[in-house]
Amino acid sequence: MKKKLWISIIACSVAAVMTLSLVLIFRHKHTYATDWLSDSTHHWHAATCEHTDKKYGYAEHEFVDANDKDCNVCGYVRETEGYNIWDGTAAALPAAQENVITIMTAEQFAGFANAVNGGESFEGQTIKLGADIDLAGRTWTPIGLGSRGDLASAKMFSGTFDGNNHVIYGLTNNGYVPAEAILSVEAEYKQSVVKTYNYGLFGMVTGATIKNVKLENVAINCDADTLKGDSVGALIGFSSGALVVSGCEVSGTVIGGYDSIGGVIGRIYDTSSTAQAVVTYCVNKANVTGAFKSAGIVGYVASSTLHCTVSHCENAGDITATGAGYTRSSAAKSVSFVSGIVNYGWNGTTNTMIITYNTNRGNIISTPVATNNTYHGLAFIANTTYNSFKSAYKYDFTGNQNIVDSANGKGYAYDLGEITDVVYLVVLEQVPFSARAEVNNTKNID
Repeated sequence: MKKKLWISIIACSVAAVMTLSLVLIFRHKHTYATDWLSDSTHHWHAATCEHTDKKYGYAEHEFVDANDKDCNVCGYVRETEGYNIWDGTAAALPAAQENVITIMTAEQFAGFANAVNGGESFEGQTIKLGADIDLAGRTWTPIGLGSRGDLASAKMFSGTFDGNNHVIYGLTNNGYVPAEAILSVEAEYKQSVVKTYNYGLFGMVTGATIKNVKLENVAINCDADTLKGDSVGALIGFSSGALVVSGCEVSGTVIGGYDSIGGVIGRIYDTSSTAQAVVTYCVNKANVTGAFKSAGIVGYVASSTLHCTVSHCENAGDITATGAGYTRSSAAKSVSFVSGIVNYGWNGTTNTMIITYNTNRGNIISTPVATNNTYHGLAFIANTTYNSFKSAYKYDFTGNQNIVDSANGKGYAYDLGEITDVVYLVVLEQVPFSARAEVNNTKNID
C-alpha cells in the first residue's frame, strides 16, 4: 500500500514538472509592429500577435514647443484647424459682417492689437473670436497702450470683445519693452524713483465690454529692478470709465511688480459719477504677486465716484503682496494690501461698491517683515485702503464666502502666522491687525 502511494506521489510530481516545463517551453512572447500608431494625444506600437489589445511604447506626443506641429517621436502631425498657433506676424482684419468682426487666426488677432494701438478704438463694434488662439509664448504687446497719468494720449479699446467661449493660450510679457512715452513714475516706491507700465492681454480700455474668454498658461512677470508693472491683470491692465467683464477665466502666473495687480483685472478707475464697472462670473486660477495691492479678480478699484459691482466671481489662486515702501506720510512704512477678490479705496459721497456672492478658495499672503512700521492688510474677499469699509458711500457685501480646507483658503502674514477669523478685514496705519471689521452680509443699499 505504501509502495503504491509513493508511486502515485512520484507520478504526480513528474507530471507537474513536465507541465511546468511545457509552459516554460511554449511561453507566449508578444510581437509588435515597427511602425507607430497614434491618436490625437498618444502614440504606440501595436501588437502583431493574437493579443491585439497590447501596446508597446504607449506615451504622449512630444513637441519642442507650441509652434512645433510634428511629434518628435512618432511624427504625428497635430491638427491646427480651430487652434491657431501664432507665428509672430500680424494680418489684416476680415471685413465686418453686421458690425461684427470675426477673428479666425492668431495673426488676425495680432492685427487687431495693432489697429487699437494705432488709434482705432472700435467703439460701437464687436470683435469676436472664431477659434482658439495660441500666442505660443511669443512677446505680446498689449491691446491698448498709454500711461494712466496721460489718458488723453492713450490708445484704448472701447468696443465689445466676445471670446465666444474660446481659449487664448500662452500670454506673456517676456521680451516686451514699453515705450518711454507710456511709462509712469512712482516716486513713493522704496523711497526711490521707479518707472511703471500697464500690462495685460488688453493694456488699456475705456467703455469696453469683454466677455466669454479663457486665458490659459499665462506667464506675466513685470517685476524688473527699475521697471515694474502698475495696473497689471492677465485680461485687462487698466480700465477707465464704464466697463463690463463677464464669463472670463485666467490660469497661470501673474507677477505684477508694484501696484494694482489682479488675476483678471489690474486697476479700475474713473472720475465720472455716472460710470458703472460690472465684473461678474469671472474665475481666477492664477497665482498673483504684487508689492502694494494684489487681488484675485481686481487688483484695485480707485475712484470716489465710480459705481462698481464685483459679483459671483471666484478666486482659486494664491494671492501675495510683498510690501511697498510708502513715503507719503511722515514716517516711512512697508505696506501691503492683499485680497482674494478685490481691493478698493477713496472716500466718496457718490460711489458705490457692490461685492456680492463671491468665493475665495486661495491662500492670501502678506510677506513684508513685521516691524512697528509694517502694515499688513489681508482680506479673503474685499479690502479697503482707506479709513473704513465705508469709504464706499453705498455698499453691499452680501453672500460672500471663504472656503477653507487643509491647504487652501487661509491667510498668512509674515511673523504673525495664520489668520483665519475673518472674511473681510480692514488694516490701516496702526499696529498690525489692530483695525479689522467683519462686514460680510452687511449693506446700506435698500
